[in-house]
Amino acid sequence: MKKNNALGILGALIGAILFSIPWIITYIYLNYILSLLAMVIAFGSFYFYKLFGGEVTKKTSIVVTISSLLSITLATFVFIPLCLMLKENIAINAENISLVYQNSEFIGALVSDYLVSLLFTALGIGGIIRSINQQAYQVNGSEIKALTSDDVQSIYEEYGALSKDKAVPNSLILGRVPYKELRRLEKEGIIVPKGTKSYFDIEAVTNKEKGKEYAAIASKIAAKKFDLNILAEQINDEKDNKTRFILLTRTPLSATENDKTSIFFSVKNEPGSLVKVLNIFDQEKINLMYIESRPSKKKMGEYNFCLDLEGHVTDKNIASAIEKAEKITNRLVVTGSYPQFEP
Repeated sequence: MKKNNALGILGALIGAILFSIPWIITYIYLNYILSLLAMVIAFGSFYFYKLFGGEVTKKTSIVVTISSLLSITLATFVFIPLCLMLKENIAINAENISLVYQNSEFIGALVSDYLVSLLFTALGIGGIIRSINQQAYQVNGSEIKALTSDDVQSIYEEYGALSKDKAVPNSLILGRVPYKELRRLEKEGIIVPKGTKSYFDIEAVTNKEKGKEYAAIASKIAAKKFDLNILAEQINDEKDNKTRFILLTRTPLSATENDKTSIFFSVKNEPGSLVKVLNIFDQEKINLMYIESRPSKKKMGEYNFCLDLEGHVTDKNIASAIEKAEKITNRLVVTGSYPQFEP
């Protein structure tokens, strides 16, 4: 639905008036002012504001506040006196209305009830404004990129709000930090609320980092080199399981007498496309030591293949096989040649 703030404002006023009716009826027919009912007026105003197509922004709270206060004021000093006149079968005309408003005792009681109801209306407005801010900032939050605690710290640093005595209003922070992120950091004790203000506790971040424990799967050599504690050994599921590690280099390695070459390629999704590539290596008498397929993630049924060939990329048979394979594959990449592992 297209947002229309003008209709939203009208809806806010209508909603506030409609939700003040239960309070008016209670006042008139039970001869008692149920002030708590005044708290729902702001809810009605906000509900009808959205119902009429109003966009929830930071200014919505102003619309709801004015509509609610206007509604409770009209209800107290206009609708209630008129309803009481009808209840007592008093004709509604200028003379009688004038007499009612000249009755100091009646007006005094009305003002007293108005002040009490105004207090509860304000409480209701406060609760709705919180909801408005959440919705407004969450809507705008779709345009705010995901923030880390370091990003949030930088924002607080701009305001110098890194200690209790330099806390800043949350309204300044919410314009730049999503509400959910602010609440998460509050729960972690990193952002410390102080009434309607807050500050960033750097010490809490430091303590949190110190309390973290990390673990890694690595070799005994790595544990020795970095002075790490070995928590468990032989954690492999299979007894003869082996994990291979590859050391990358920008400089091609010279051929030895015991090399391995790794290649990566993709083929068309059609019958025999993979066999045609494998036949090339068979024709060149090249031993395939390892083959693995992985989904291309581009189209259903398309796969990429990783092959380990026995020999060096500079060997004539391997160079010839790669040249032939390049002509019938979508893409072929030689990731490198390197000495085979010798246990």
